[in-house]
Amino acid sequence: MRNPIVLALVSLSSVMCGCASNPHARETIASPELRAEIEAANRELERRYNTGDLLGVAAMYTDDAVMLGPGRPGEFGIQRTAGRDAIDAYWTGPAERISWDLEVFEVWGARNVAHQLGRSTLTTRRDGEIRASVVDFAVFWRKGPDGQWRIEADCYWPVPPN
Repeated sequence: MRNPIVLALVSLSSVMCGCASNPHARETIASPELRAEIEAANRELERRYNTGDLLGVAAMYTDDAVMLGPGRPGEFGIQRTAGRDAIDAYWTGPAERISWDLEVFEVWGARNVAHQLGRSTLTTRRDGEIRASVVDFAVFWRKGPDGQWRIEADCYWPVPPN
Protein backbone atom coordinates (compact mmCIF):
# COMPACT_ATOMS: atom_id res chain seq x y z
CA MET A 1 0.00 0.00 0.00
CA ARG A 2 1.29 3.44 -0.86
CA ASN A 3 1.80 6.05 1.82
CA PRO A 4 -0.61 8.98 1.08
CA ILE A 5 1.77 11.52 2.62
CA VAL A 6 4.63 10.38 0.38
CA LEU A 7 2.30 10.54 -2.63
CA ALA A 8 1.23 14.05 -1.64
CA LEU A 9 4.85 15.19 -1.35
CA VAL A 10 5.74 13.60 -4.68
CA SER A 11 2.77 15.34 -6.30
CA LEU A 12 3.71 18.65 -4.69
CA SER A 13 7.32 18.25 -5.80
CA SER A 14 6.20 17.51 -9.34
CA VAL A 15 4.09 20.65 -9.44
CA MET A 16 6.86 22.78 -7.94
CA CYS A 17 9.56 21.35 -10.20
CA GLY A 18 7.35 21.67 -13.23
CA CYS A 19 6.70 25.31 -12.49
CA ALA A 20 10.32 25.96 -11.61
CA SER A 21 11.46 24.48 -14.92
CA ASN A 22 9.10 26.72 -16.89
CA PRO A 23 9.76 30.33 -15.86
CA HIS A 24 7.21 31.59 -18.37
CA ALA A 25 4.43 29.79 -16.48
CA ARG A 26 4.99 31.98 -13.43
CA GLU A 27 5.51 35.16 -15.41
CA THR A 28 2.20 34.84 -17.21
CA ILE A 29 -0.02 34.10 -14.20
CA ALA A 30 1.60 36.03 -11.36
CA SER A 31 1.08 39.73 -10.94
CA PRO A 32 2.70 42.40 -8.79
CA GLU A 33 -0.66 42.84 -7.03
CA LEU A 34 -0.85 39.13 -6.14
CA ARG A 35 2.70 39.14 -4.83
CA ALA A 36 1.94 42.25 -2.74
CA GLU A 37 -1.13 40.56 -1.23
CA ILE A 38 0.84 37.43 -0.31
CA GLU A 39 3.72 39.55 1.06
CA ALA A 40 1.15 41.37 3.21
CA ALA A 41 -0.26 38.04 4.44
CA ASN A 42 3.29 36.98 5.41
CA ARG A 43 3.82 40.25 7.30
CA GLU A 44 0.52 39.64 9.12
CA LEU A 45 1.63 36.12 10.13
CA GLU A 46 4.88 37.58 11.50
CA ARG A 47 3.02 40.37 13.32
CA ARG A 48 0.62 37.97 14.99
CA TYR A 49 3.38 35.59 16.01
CA ASN A 50 5.75 38.29 17.23
CA THR A 51 3.00 39.89 19.38
CA GLY A 52 2.05 36.54 20.91
CA ASP A 53 -1.24 36.10 19.03
CA LEU A 54 -0.64 32.41 18.31
CA LEU A 55 -4.30 31.54 17.78
CA GLY A 56 -4.30 34.47 15.35
CA VAL A 57 -1.51 32.75 13.42
CA ALA A 58 -3.53 29.51 13.40
CA ALA A 59 -6.59 31.45 12.20
CA MET A 60 -4.70 32.28 9.00
CA TYR A 61 -5.05 28.59 8.06
CA THR A 62 -8.26 27.17 6.63
CA ASP A 63 -10.27 24.90 8.93
CA ASP A 64 -9.22 21.88 6.84
CA ALA A 65 -5.59 22.94 6.30
CA VAL A 66 -2.75 20.42 6.19
CA MET A 67 0.84 20.94 7.29
CA LEU A 68 3.55 18.48 6.25
CA GLY A 69 7.01 18.67 7.76
CA PRO A 70 9.86 16.51 8.98
CA GLY A 71 9.19 14.06 11.80
CA ARG A 72 10.28 14.81 15.32
CA PRO A 73 14.01 14.49 16.09
CA GLY A 74 15.00 10.84 16.19
CA GLU A 75 11.92 9.78 14.23
CA PHE A 76 11.77 8.81 10.60
CA GLY A 77 9.09 10.12 8.30
CA ILE A 78 6.84 13.08 7.87
CA GLN A 79 4.75 14.79 10.50
CA ARG A 80 1.22 15.54 9.30
CA THR A 81 -0.86 18.17 11.09
CA ALA A 82 -4.39 18.56 9.74
CA GLY A 83 -7.60 20.31 10.72
CA ARG A 84 -8.49 23.25 12.96
CA ASP A 85 -7.81 21.61 16.33
CA ALA A 86 -4.43 20.22 15.27
CA ILE A 87 -3.34 23.51 13.64
CA ASP A 88 -4.35 25.44 16.77
CA ALA A 89 -2.40 22.98 18.95
CA TYR A 90 0.65 23.18 16.68
CA TRP A 91 0.89 26.97 16.97
CA THR A 92 0.11 27.14 20.69
CA GLY A 93 2.52 24.31 21.62
CA PRO A 94 4.84 24.25 24.63
CA ALA A 95 7.83 26.17 23.22
CA GLU A 96 8.20 29.81 24.20
CA ARG A 97 7.93 31.82 21.01
CA ILE A 98 10.58 34.50 20.44
CA SER A 99 10.45 35.67 16.82
CA TRP A 100 9.42 34.69 13.30
CA ASP A 101 10.82 36.01 10.04
CA LEU A 102 9.41 35.00 6.66
CA GLU A 103 11.08 35.49 3.29
CA VAL A 104 9.04 35.35 0.11
CA PHE A 105 11.02 33.84 -2.77
CA GLU A 106 8.33 33.38 -5.40
CA VAL A 107 4.58 33.80 -5.75
CA TRP A 108 2.35 32.75 -8.59
CA GLY A 109 -1.29 31.94 -8.96
CA ALA A 110 -4.59 33.42 -10.00
CA ARG A 111 -7.51 35.39 -8.62
CA ASN A 112 -8.27 33.32 -5.50
CA VAL A 113 -5.39 30.81 -5.35
CA ALA A 114 -1.71 31.52 -4.82
CA HIS A 115 1.39 29.37 -4.47
CA GLN A 116 4.38 30.62 -2.52
CA LEU A 117 7.94 29.44 -2.07
CA GLY A 118 9.86 30.94 0.82
CA ARG A 119 12.00 30.56 3.91
CA SER A 120 10.98 30.68 7.56
CA THR A 121 13.24 31.44 10.51
CA LEU A 122 11.42 30.63 13.73
CA THR A 123 13.21 31.31 17.01
CA THR A 124 11.94 29.66 20.18
CA ARG A 125 13.07 28.86 23.70
CA ARG A 126 12.53 25.37 25.07
CA ASP A 127 13.95 24.05 28.33
CA GLY A 128 15.93 27.28 28.65
CA GLU A 129 17.67 26.81 25.30
CA ILE A 130 17.16 29.22 22.38
CA ARG A 131 16.68 27.43 19.08
CA ALA A 132 16.35 28.73 15.54
CA SER A 133 14.49 26.58 13.05
CA VAL A 134 15.26 27.53 9.44
CA VAL A 135 13.11 25.83 6.84
CA ASP A 136 12.18 26.35 3.22
CA PHE A 137 8.50 25.97 2.44
CA ALA A 138 5.81 25.74 -0.19
CA VAL A 139 2.47 27.22 0.82
CA PHE A 140 -0.84 27.09 -1.02
CA TRP A 141 -3.06 30.07 -0.22
CA ARG A 142 -6.78 30.46 -0.91
CA LYS A 143 -8.71 33.72 -0.75
CA GLY A 144 -11.98 33.24 1.11
CA PRO A 145 -15.35 34.86 0.42
CA ASP A 146 -14.39 37.44 3.07
CA GLY A 147 -11.40 38.52 0.92
CA GLN A 148 -8.83 37.13 3.37
CA TRP A 149 -5.96 34.89 2.27
CA ARG A 150 -5.67 31.67 4.30
CA ILE A 151 -3.23 28.78 4.07
CA GLU A 152 -4.64 25.49 2.75
CA ALA A 153 -1.39 23.52 2.61
CA ASP A 154 1.95 24.24 4.26
CA CYS A 155 4.85 21.94 3.38
CA TYR A 156 8.25 22.63 4.90
CA TRP A 157 11.68 21.04 5.06
CA PRO A 158 14.93 21.97 6.85
CA VAL A 159 17.55 24.09 5.16
CA PRO A 160 20.87 22.22 5.24
CA PRO A 161 23.57 23.97 7.28
CA ASN A 162 26.19 25.82 5.26
